[in-house]
Amino acid sequence: MKTFNYESILSLLRMTGVTLLLSIIGLLGCSQQQSSTSDAPPPSKTQTIAPTMSKEYPAPKNGLASLEAKAKAAIKEYKLTELKEECLQLDVRYETMEGKNVIDVREKHNSTCGGDPDTSPRLFSLAIDQKTGAVWSDAKSLTGEFEKLK
Repeated sequence: MKTFNYESILSLLRMTGVTLLLSIIGLLGCSQQQSSTSDAPPPSKTQTIAPTMSKEYPAPKNGLASLEAKAKAAIKEYKLTELKEECLQLDVRYETMEGKNVIDVREKHNSTCGGDPDTSPRLFSLAIDQKTGAVWSDAKSLTGEFEKLK
């Protein structure tokens, strides 16, 4: 397997641009993961947001629809974004963070909302308590910490 040093990466960047370089780095990462003979489980497909996240992946207790409805209501009530509801994408994670279901709120890019349809930037995340329904968000946090919405 060919290895790249700092100079060759810079050279690639100058010659081919950022997009191709990022694709190459992604492919290298994938091939290294595939060639690993470790017994470790595969990496999570979701972003880790807290070191205290549990290893359990339960379905939302009140169902996906009610979880999404609670998230939409909180976004509107607390004015967490100026984007229209139809331009938001809610990605529910099935892992929990201290008894809370986590939902990533992303921009939806299409002909109605605009933007590059190949991207969906994360705006913020919500955490909804499974027992009480209380909502936390990192939307207004500069450090990415969840704050309880009041």
